[in-house]
Amino acid sequence: MNKTSISWCDWTWNWATGCTKVGPGCLNCYMFRIYERYGHQNPNKVILHPERLREPQNVTSPRKIFVNDMGDTFHTLVPTNLIEQAFWTMEEIAPWHTYQVLTKRINRMRRFSQGHPFLEHIWAGTSVETRKFWARAEMLKEVDAQVRFVSCEPLLEDLGDLDLSGIDWVIVG
Repeated sequence: MNKTSISWCDWTWNWATGCTKVGPGCLNCYMFRIYERYGHQNPNKVILHPERLREPQNVTSPRKIFVNDMGDTFHTLVPTNLIEQAFWTMEEIAPWHTYQVLTKRINRMRRFSQGHPFLEHIWAGTSVETRKFWARAEMLKEVDAQVRFVSCEPLLEDLGDLDLSGIDWVIVG
């Protein structure tokens, strides 16, 4: 895990890194810029790091942890059993933290939550960067979670009358 300068969390926990672009918000994604700048890995290749799954237990005081800020937890190349292991860590191994799980693949998150509801300390989030992606916010409302958030980073246009009922928190940047 890593401390971070992201203003809305304290730590990041990357047990899956890399991603593929699925919308215009991805064009400005900092993950791609960081990987291209430092050459850590091919940013378009999803790499799994199961050895990192228990890292949150090493931070003993409660923190807000952004899960997979250098990837997407619900990417199609991330196996469901690995997601289940990560949730086991969040629920059983280190439940004193607040976990912020953000995805653009909201349909997969919704399906996962139907058999595995998110506990109160595990927040469900999706990105909405343009009006074209309002449907992500609507689908987020169907995720079985007690806390839901929308990230409008990068905000690429006026979102107009986006219905935020059922959304607890909005990040704008």
